[in-house]
Amino acid sequence: MEIPSLDPWWAIVILALGGLLYLYLTWSHDYWKKRGVPYVKPLPLFGNLTDSMLMRKQLGEVYEDMYWKLDGYKYGGIFKFGQPALLVRDPDLIKTVLVKDFVSFHDNDVETNVDQDPMFGRNPFVLKGERWKKTRSQVTPALSQGKIKPYFPLIAELCEEMKQCIEKTGPSGTEFEIKELCARFTTDVVASCAFGIRGNALQDPDCEFRRIGRDMLEPSFWKNVRLMIVLFIPRLARFLRLGVATPKVQEFFRRITREVTKYREQNNITRSDYLQHLITLKAKGTIADDDTTNGHDPKEFAPEKNIFTEDDVIGQATTFFVDGFETSSASMAFTLYCLATNPDVQTKVRQEVDDVLKKHSGQFTYDGLQEMTYLDMVVNESLRMYPPAVVLLKKCVKPFRLETPSGGSFELEAGTPVAVPLYAIHRDPQHYPDPMRFDPERFTEENKKARHRQTFFPFGDGPRMCLGYRFAMMMTKAGIASLLSNFELRSCGRTPVPIVPDPIYFILSSKGGLWMQLVKRTDK
Repeated sequence: MEIPSLDPWWAIVILALGGLLYLYLTWSHDYWKKRGVPYVKPLPLFGNLTDSMLMRKQLGEVYEDMYWKLDGYKYGGIFKFGQPALLVRDPDLIKTVLVKDFVSFHDNDVETNVDQDPMFGRNPFVLKGERWKKTRSQVTPALSQGKIKPYFPLIAELCEEMKQCIEKTGPSGTEFEIKELCARFTTDVVASCAFGIRGNALQDPDCEFRRIGRDMLEPSFWKNVRLMIVLFIPRLARFLRLGVATPKVQEFFRRITREVTKYREQNNITRSDYLQHLITLKAKGTIADDDTTNGHDPKEFAPEKNIFTEDDVIGQATTFFVDGFETSSASMAFTLYCLATNPDVQTKVRQEVDDVLKKHSGQFTYDGLQEMTYLDMVVNESLRMYPPAVVLLKKCVKPFRLETPSGGSFELEAGTPVAVPLYAIHRDPQHYPDPMRFDPERFTEENKKARHRQTFFPFGDGPRMCLGYRFAMMMTKAGIASLLSNFELRSCGRTPVPIVPDPIYFILSSKGGLWMQLVKRTDK
C-alpha cells in the first residue's frame, strides 16, 4: 500500500509550529543562569514538577530530589511549570523568609477566586495581604491555649468511644488500617469542637461527615487534575471556574453551619466552641473583651473594617474541620506506626502514660497530657520523619536582594514563588544524623537547643505558622495516649516497612495504607 506523501510546505509549517511551541515552553529556562544562580535543569511544560504532575513521585520526594541536586548551595533556582521559583535550603535563609523579613514573603503561593470557591477562598492559608492579617486577628483568639483547654473533656469522651469501637470491631489482635481509624476519631473530635454536634464517624464509618471528608481529600485522577490546576495554574482554574471544594461539599457545610447557628439563636444557646466565636464575629463584627483582642488595637475589630459575613463563618468553620481532621489523623497514624515498628519506644512511652494516669487517679486530663514529655518527643520525631505538609510554598511580594555564590547579588523579583522543602530538611543528615532511624531523644530540650530552629517546622513558622497547631497536638497526643493505655500496637504482615509515599496524595500518605494489630492489654 502506497503511503501518501506529505506536502513539503505542510512539513515546514508543522516543524515551525513545533519549534514555536518548544520556544514558548522553554523561554524562561535561562532565567537563573542569567542571574548567576545555581539551578535544577527543567523540562518543557512541567518544569521541575514532572514527576509530581504525572503522579510518579509524592510532592515531598520531588522537592527532596531538587534539594539534593542543589547540595552545597544555600538556595537555588527551580521552575514551577515555566515560572522561575526559588528553593531555599539554608536554615538562616529560611528564618529570613518565614520570620525576619516576613514582610517581603507574607503571602503563600496559592491563588484562588473567592467568588467561585467561597470556602477555600476564605481559608487563612490562601488569604493575602490585609485580608489575611485581619482574618487571622479575628480567628486567633479562638485557638489560644486557654480557649482550647475546655475542649479536652470532649476529646477524652471520644477517646473512650474509640476504645469501645476497637473492641466491638473484632477480637484482640484484629488488624486495622490505622489511618482510617484515626480519621474517624479526628472527624468526630473536630465535628464536636468546631460545630458542637456528633460526627458519629467512630460508630458509623460511612456517616455523612466521613463521606464528606473522603469526598474532599481522598484522591482520584480527576480530583487530582482539578487540584493541580487550582494550585499551579490559577489562570486556567479561573477560566474553567474550578474550585477545591465541590458543590456537594460546599452545600453540606453551608447546611450544617446554618442549621447549628439557627438552632442556637432560636434556643438562646451559647457554647464555648469555634463556631460560637465565628457567630459572634458575624453578629458584632468585633471582639469585645481585652482577652480576645489578643494584643491587637481594638479599633482593628470595628465592624466597618471587619465585615464578617455568613460565608466567612462557613468558610472558617470548614477550614477548621478539614485542616483539623486530615492533618491530625495523618500525624496520629504515622506516630502509631512508628510505635508499632519500634516496640522499645512503645514500652517506654506506655510506662509514662500509665504513670501519669495513676497520678491523676486513672483519669485523662489536660494537665496530665502536658506532663507526658516523652510522648511529646515521640510525636515530634514522627512529625520530623513524616510531616503531613511536605513543602511550604511562599511568594516574594516585594523585591528582595540575595547574594550569589560568586560573591555578587541579584534582586529576587516580586511575584517569584519561594519553596521551603521541609520534608527534605527534616531528613537531612547534616541536621539529623542517621535520619531514617526513629529516635525520640532528638527532641530532648538539650538536643533541641543544639539545633537550628529552622530545621524542624512541621506547622510552619513565623506569623503564618499554623493557627490550630495546639489543638492538633492536643487531639493527636490524647488519641495516642488513650490507645497505648488500652492496647499494644504490633506490626503485622501488611505493615509497610519501609513506608513508600503515595504519589497520588498531596498530604504525605503511605502507599497501601498503615496496617497494624491492636492487642488488648492484659497487664492492667
